[in-house]
Amino acid sequence: MKSLIINGDDFGISSATNHAILRAHREGILTSASLMVNGPAFEEAVVMAKAHSSLSVGLHLVLVHGRSTLPPIEIPDLVNERGEFSRNPVSAGMAYFFRTSLKIQIRKELKAQIKKFLSTGLSLAHLNGHINIHVHPTVLGILIELAGRYGVKKIRLPEEELFVTLRLDRNRWPEKLVQWTIFEILSSLARRRLNENGFRIPDRAYGLLEIGRMGEAYLLGLLDRIGEGCFEISFHLGEAPKDWPAFYDGRQELSALLSQAVRDKIKQSGLKLISYADL
Repeated sequence: MKSLIINGDDFGISSATNHAILRAHREGILTSASLMVNGPAFEEAVVMAKAHSSLSVGLHLVLVHGRSTLPPIEIPDLVNERGEFSRNPVSAGMAYFFRTSLKIQIRKELKAQIKKFLSTGLSLAHLNGHINIHVHPTVLGILIELAGRYGVKKIRLPEEELFVTLRLDRNRWPEKLVQWTIFEILSSLARRRLNENGFRIPDRAYGLLEIGRMGEAYLLGLLDRIGEGCFEISFHLGEAPKDWPAFYDGRQELSALLSQAVRDKIKQSGLKLISYADL
């Protein structure tokens, strides 16, 4: 059996992204979304999700490049005086690994984000992290503990075949190689820990290496290469925030999800569209 989750990340980051995710769900093939509980358009995203129960919604945990749930006084080593996390994932990741004193503050913040999501009344279908911070060894250990407490055990691992991506698009290949190497190692270690704790995980999750550029041609090529199993493809829809890389093209990604050619390809391939709620 071949099944496919189509997920929209950063639900709540902006009204443009919210409306693009909703349109991709109503008119296209998107089945799932990952909600940022501290995004500027969080409240709007919640209203939209409640009005469309067929959209499966999970939690997009933020520990870099975003704002915290807790006030700075409670997590002073994680955020600045404005409640903003580091904008540098590498330096933040090093600090989270080597500064063991940060673990208590990370646990408090992750717990607060989970509780804020649950306070909406939405069903929590899955977990993942902004910039895939959830596969960081320190963060993952805390998340496994909290996920068990709150009863959510479905999660993404950013594992995808490097050479599949490079056959479809060789642009920026050195950067893709570095990203793939880092996240392949982290995901391999994480999968063992998650399996031991009863988590359910798609066999592959695509979108990391071609982030922000998942156009129709790329998606059609990727669908041709998906075999047996359960897979996720993640998208970043809507107009990208001004401080994001210039190559992000959420409108191109939305067009791919609305494409009739993509719909036909999914049908021809025997792929079944599911959400994390079905995993």
